[in-house]
Amino acid sequence: MDISILQSNLEFIKSLYFHKEWKDEHCKDDILEAIEECNTKIMNAFGESMHTLWYHKPSIEAVEKVVNKFPSTLTYEDEDDGMLPIHTAATTVGYKYVPVLAKEGIKHNVGGEDARGGLLLTDPSIDHGCNILQLLSTNVDDDDDDYVCVDSNRLNVMIELQRSDLLLKNDIREHDLLHVSCFERTKERFEYLVNWDPDALIEAIFENKSLLHSMSLESDDRIILALKTGFEYHPTIGGSLFV
Repeated sequence: MDISILQSNLEFIKSLYFHKEWKDEHCKDDILEAIEECNTKIMNAFGESMHTLWYHKPSIEAVEKVVNKFPSTLTYEDEDDGMLPIHTAATTVGYKYVPVLAKEGIKHNVGGEDARGGLLLTDPSIDHGCNILQLLSTNVDDDDDDYVCVDSNRLNVMIELQRSDLLLKNDIREHDLLHVSCFERTKERFEYLVNWDPDALIEAIFENKSLLHSMSLESDDRIILALKTGFEYHPTIGGSLFV
């Protein structure tokens, strides 16, 4: 059905009952029930669509309009894995929508007062899943050959969150952002975080070890990146590597 036809029908029904030209209450109840069912389907349709922002690429303003009209779309769970739209955005090429989803999420209390609009909610699709800040920081684009571009673009999203006070300095340590970003494919994000909090390289603890010590059990590229950055910011760090 064309949307204009539906709009015309609703206006007709509204006018008919408003002017009391049609007094069948049973008919009215059936119509209201149908409208309520239709409204639910509309909200669900937009909810599902919020999980495919990466595909149909609406403007940021359009996302704001939809959320303003249908706030429940922010918490519409993907039927396969229970993820919210902000999770889907962070794990796909739709990551540029994370800031607007977080800002709107704060307005509508997504995840509760301490969830920062959903940024601190973990991915429910896997055990011990990462939260959104960790997903933005780490290597989730294994299939993308242009990882340098992805690294830069995801960093821009993190910078936008920082400027909006949605990514905080203490998040680096509290959410192990250096550890999850210490990959060659996420080098730009790692260096950005290190530059923000250089001391976290030697003071942050991951599984009861400093970052540099924990890297000793990781792949060569992670060890090299951690050591290179460590010596750059802490040139006297050498001896501490053997503590």
